[in-house]
Amino acid sequence: APAPAPAAAPTRGRAITQYETAAPAPAAAPAAPAAPAPAPTRTRAVTQGHDGPLTASSSSHILMLVGPTGVGKTTTIGKLAARAALIDNRRVGVITLDNYRVGGVDQIRTFTDLIGVPLQVADGPADLAALIDPSNELTLIDTAGRSPRDRAAIDELALHIDGLDIEVHLVVPAGATAAQIDELVQRYSALAPTRLLFTKIDEYEHVPELALAPARTRLPITWITTGQAVPEDIEQPKIGRAHV
Repeated sequence: APAPAPAAAPTRGRAITQYETAAPAPAAAPAAPAAPAPAPTRTRAVTQGHDGPLTASSSSHILMLVGPTGVGKTTTIGKLAARAALIDNRRVGVITLDNYRVGGVDQIRTFTDLIGVPLQVADGPADLAALIDPSNELTLIDTAGRSPRDRAAIDELALHIDGLDIEVHLVVPAGATAAQIDELVQRYSALAPTRLLFTKIDEYEHVPELALAPARTRLPITWITTGQAVPEDIEQPKIGRAHV
């Protein structure tokens, strides 16, 4: 009799073959890298601020210096008055509102007497407009050094200079931090200052805010003071001084 036909291959072997030849599931694609975090707000503000100049010449014939106590406003007025009157031969007048501080009027009077320019003493901001002599080629206004938190005094002054063609310079010491300068700019914003004026540059080796502050606040610098001598120690800034 013929030999029986061979038995079919076991089903298990086919199952194994199917299992072994099945394509493995594709691996998950790697996660996309996280988007970089946005630059800090301060960096953006500084970048935007570079649209404006870091320095600017004065463009008015009436200048007012404002700022906190002890930053050197009165001495700076003396330097500006002496330079304009004695070097540039301009007709100069000085007005002081600094009758709040003991000896404030005496200090500015010492300067004006030596320089030979008239001094007008205002009893308050309400008298200011009447004391401005239009025949002067330059009028310099000294203000009382009060706390920048004295909002009532700042608002009163703002009320009485509204409508007058006065270029307001915010005076800040060279050693002030960025936060302190920004606070002063905010506190004196009612007076709409258009310039920064840095004093006591000679007392510090590094003054990075000389370049950073005008870029950040968009208030250019017209002058810096570099010592106590009148009128020598005042000059237009050179950004190379700011060791950032």
